[in-house]
Amino acid sequence: MGAIPKNMIMEASKAIDDNTALFYQQKVKEGYDMLDNTLALLINTNNVILETRIGSKEKDINQEVLNIVLSNAMIAIENGDTILLSDILYFDLKPLLERICK
Repeated sequence: MGAIPKNMIMEASKAIDDNTALFYQQKVKEGYDMLDNTLALLINTNNVILETRIGSKEKDINQEVLNIVLSNAMIAIENGDTILLSDILYFDLKPLLERICK
């Protein structure tokens, strides 16, 4: 498998920026309206990461850590905690994704 497309990582990172900005500004309805697209993009990105890393010796991202971060994000969504969700996406998930582009 080849490398993970950097444009996909950049698009996911921008979606995180845009979505978390809405939640941090307490624009909850707009944030939730955007969340479906953000989550779909993150799922697709995660799937590409998984497919790319199968059989690869590269350790750019720890899949176990990524799964924990995504699980924590789902718990925040279930609890309706948009600030915690934003913190997880922005401070935990985004750096993991961007590490791949380095």
